This record gives sequence, structure tokens and C-alpha cells, in this order.
Amino acid sequence: MPKPVLPAGANGALPLVMAVYGTLRTGERNHYLLRDAEPLGTAWVTGDLYRVPTAPFRPYAYPALVVPGAGRVAVELYRLTDQAVLTALDQLELYVPASEADSQYLRRMVPVHDHRPAPGTEPVSTAATYVYNGPDADLGELIASGEWLADDEPAPASDPDPEPAPAEPAQPRLEP
Repeated sequence: MPKPVLPAGANGALPLVMAVYGTLRTGERNHYLLRDAEPLGTAWVTGDLYRVPTAPFRPYAYPALVVPGAGRVAVELYRLTDQAVLTALDQLELYVPASEADSQYLRRMVPVHDHRPAPGTEPVSTAATYVYNGPDADLGELIASGEWLADDEPAPASDPDPEPAPAEPAQPRLEP
């Protein structure tokens, strides 16, 4: 499988529009990392989406965007303005800007198609995203729909500092 040959472009200058397609999307286990980012809507990018079922980097399945590819991959768009958020995303994606050869994913600029802007936001035509740079042997099944949420079971958030859930009052047990 060919490795990404896209312009580096996404050099980390903020603000930065980020396209996310997997565990960073709304309702997914790593979405909490985007809690301080501005949602900009949904769109799609060109590429092929694969499920990575077992790899030594994470104890859960996650997706890999492979470019070039012929498919359409559903994304959510966010505006990042905080360097700490971008650094956290880079760490999650095992992106090492100083050593791309050692990176599982590369942060690259990609064209965005059919953007459906969030209320009060402007249309977006390009965004940064993380494209797969790991070994082909780690890739699992192609997700032909390009939609991770359709393929994935919802997972609990792995937020290290979650909000406590309100206690529910005990319900008396009624015997028939």
C-alpha cells in the first residue's frame, strides 16, 4: 500500500481546522480531547477507511485513513486554537513531527467535500487530518461505507477526568 504523498502543510500553526473520522468524533472514546475546540460541521474527505482491530498501540479498535484512496470518508470538522489540544491529538495519533518515519499517523492537509457548516460558521474547503503511516499488516477490514460510526460499537469515554454522574435514587423492588 503506498504511503501518503500529501503536502505537509499542517505545520501546527493555529488556528487550525481539523477533520476527524474515528475515535475523536462525537460520542466516541477520545472526543473529550476536542472539548475546547469549535465544532464546524460535517463533511467527507477522499481516502479509504480501514479498521485497525489489534495493534500494540491501543487496547481498542480504531480507524485508519489511507491516502490515496478511492473512497469517501465521513468527518467532523473542528477549529483548534489551543496548542495543548493539538499536542494531545498528535500524541494520541502517535504523530512525531520531528520524526515522521517513527509516526503511526501523519498530520496532513486534505481537501474537504460537501461541508455542512455548523450554525454560524463559514464553509471549509481544506482541513488537517491524520493519515495512516503504520505497517500495512496492522490494517484490518476496509470500511466500505467510509463511516466509522456505522462500523463501530459506541465505546465509553476514556476521559481521565470525567464529570461524575449524578446519583440515581434507589428504586424500591416490587414483588409481583
